[in-house]
Amino acid sequence: MNRLTLAILAALGSVSSYALEKPYVGIDYQQATFDASQGGSAKPTMVRLRGGTEINPYFGLEAHLGFGVGDDSITSSGVTYNAKVNSYYALYLRPQLSLGEHASVYALLGGVYIDRTFASSNPALFPTIDEFMHNTSYGAGVDVNVYKGIRLNADFVSYTKQIDAVSVGIRIPLN
Repeated sequence: MNRLTLAILAALGSVSSYALEKPYVGIDYQQATFDASQGGSAKPTMVRLRGGTEINPYFGLEAHLGFGVGDDSITSSGVTYNAKVNSYYALYLRPQLSLGEHASVYALLGGVYIDRTFASSNPALFPTIDEFMHNTSYGAGVDVNVYKGIRLNADFVSYTKQIDAVSVGIRIPLN
């Protein structure tokens, strides 16, 4: 783990910082698009847990932890592969713009570590590819306030050149 990752985790975990900031947690359902390098795409599903804090009305920090809950098949060069995102974690800077008390739009910019699997239907000729990779990740979304700080959200995140996801979920304030 690099120093930036440790610094962001320390900031998110600091009890004293919660007194001045607005911490929150969330859970989201994600539909990913997993593009194969030879063409075609699969649509595995994931669940994402989020934790973050709004440092001020224009800036926040957010951490994601995701797990694959469904896989999908893809045919590439005559071979069928079962594609799945096993898990991932990501840390983001979150610039945001409030649209009054009712909504906000935000961007995500950070890094992701992702574990994915490509299992072929013919493992004797085409072995399973299990990769753990890291990449710069970015995205954008919207939060809509529905009741006393509880927000519904939708976003798009590009995790790698081959994996993007659209998410919908809920965000709950911790104070």
